[in-house]
Amino acid sequence: MPTVGKSRMLSQVLDAIFEQSYPSIEVILVDDSPGSEASSLLKSISDQYRNHIKCVATGGLGLPAARNFGAGFARGNYLAFCDDDDIWWPGKIEFQVAALKEAELGFHVANYDVVSDDGKNLGDKSEQVRLSFPESLQLSAFAPPSSWLMEKRIFENLRGFDESFLSTEDKDFYLRASMREPILRSGATLWSYRISHGAISRDSSRKLKYNLQLIEKHRAHIIEHGEYARGVMTFAVKLTCASKDKKNTCRVVRLYLKSSASFKTKLYFVVYSGFWSIFSETAARKVS
Repeated sequence: MPTVGKSRMLSQVLDAIFEQSYPSIEVILVDDSPGSEASSLLKSISDQYRNHIKCVATGGLGLPAARNFGAGFARGNYLAFCDDDDIWWPGKIEFQVAALKEAELGFHVANYDVVSDDGKNLGDKSEQVRLSFPESLQLSAFAPPSSWLMEKRIFENLRGFDESFLSTEDKDFYLRASMREPILRSGATLWSYRISHGAISRDSSRKLKYNLQLIEKHRAHIIEHGEYARGVMTFAVKLTCASKDKKNTCRVVRLYLKSSASFKTKLYFVVYSGFWSIFSETAARKVS
């Protein structure tokens, strides 16, 4: 679990992890506070959960590196990630382990609900799907890393998150993992994703920059598998429209028009891009 020690929910998040019905869970808390900045909150957390939690510090390397650093200390056969403002429900890990064993797969994505900063439920995000690459370019099974449970070998074979990303590293990892083997998303709602404006991952300009980096990294796949790539490309163009970035909106559209997608799909994408260019304020609210 990466943190900069600012989440007022950190104790609640840890309590939820320790309430899991799965019998053996190792918790690694990664302090990603910059420099030598000491976190009194993390010290108190370490004291509170003495002998039940391992606290390590990175010195402020950024979210992908913090996750990689923490994963390096893991001793179990499975890896799961939890952000410091997300709440796992008690049966999450037990269900995911059982689902992977039954399906004979190595990567499970759990369904979740969305909760506002003041605790209001904003609805469920549920899918029942098993897919591989290039279907994964649709992002239909994608969910934040707090959803994930995977066999540790998958993480190690992929060498973790790409640390050149300071946002959107989760989508990149998801795509790379799907190129190796199928991903399963199934089950009832198993955790709560909190929209917290102070979270590490919520920065719209950073999100735009690294989504553009994502589509450049996977450019060849997008061109080859254009029909499937509509998912990853529509999210990218919505970000450029939300930022009123006409140059990059045109750049994203031009790239997709080079793809193997059908004429009908390309036409849809152009109309979609034009719509969000006009209603950029609405786009900004949807991607914030």
